[in-house]
Amino acid sequence: PLPNREGLRSLVFPLYTVLGAAIKLRLGQTAFSPFVFHLLEVLNKVSEASGIYIPISSLLLTLLESLENMLDTNVHSATSEARRQQGNKKKTKAPPKPPELVVTLRLRQEHLKQIAVAEKLLERLIFLIIDHLGLLARHPSFPEVSAPLVAPLRKASKAARSDAVRTSLRSVLRLISESGDVVRKLRSGMSVRGETIGVLLVLPATQVPLAVEREKRWEERREGERKLLEALEEGRRLQRELEAKEEAEKGLTPAQLKRRRQKERREEEAAASGKGLKSEEEEEDG
Repeated sequence: PLPNREGLRSLVFPLYTVLGAAIKLRLGQTAFSPFVFHLLEVLNKVSEASGIYIPISSLLLTLLESLENMLDTNVHSATSEARRQQGNKKKTKAPPKPPELVVTLRLRQEHLKQIAVAEKLLERLIFLIIDHLGLLARHPSFPEVSAPLVAPLRKASKAARSDAVRTSLRSVLRLISESGDVVRKLRSGMSVRGETIGVLLVLPATQVPLAVEREKRWEERREGERKLLEALEEGRRLQRELEAKEEAEKGLTPAQLKRRRQKERREEEAAASGKGLKSEEEEEDG
């Protein structure tokens, strides 16, 4: 959390103004959805660290509508394309691999036409919705604050063209209802104190379902990002080894290259054989 110093807390509004302007500038451009996600995530983190309410619900709902339209268009296009391809024996080109949104700011044009990318964007948006609502749910006014969100979310869940997205939105609606009931019970035994006025995170996170779900999702997210970074680092290491190998082989003749390959193969076989023997010895010892 931010230190309780007015000098730092007073920077929250200017930061919200700048990031909010950048978000609204790109909000209607689906290609920049990952960029917008990153900024919304920053605002949620600032809200958590400062304990100050930052209103982004309307931005999240606007994004939800835009991305559902994108998914609907992509499903319709894919269906039309499948009909056109019926009876065509030519192999269709495989779609490009969906991008990793954690390390992406802008989508390429070919990504915008993929159903998998639209579903991935919607799942990431639902993560942001839970991230935001998980903070709001820790305030006594959550049942009233969340009420305007229920109808748009229910409408979106009914209109969703993806089973996974529909299930996720229904889960969010269930969590909103359960959290509202818990907050009503908790606040009935509370008395208004001066230190709670203007503070967002009043209720304990462990008692409110949305806050618990938020923490769970963040744990899963951190673990996924750790594995992704490890995979990227391993890829870079293999690339460096390949480049070093190619550099070392530049001046070799075909005969020298052949001998080098044979030597490497023998070393690999010897290493594999050594591992096998060691494994057998361990089993015997056991």
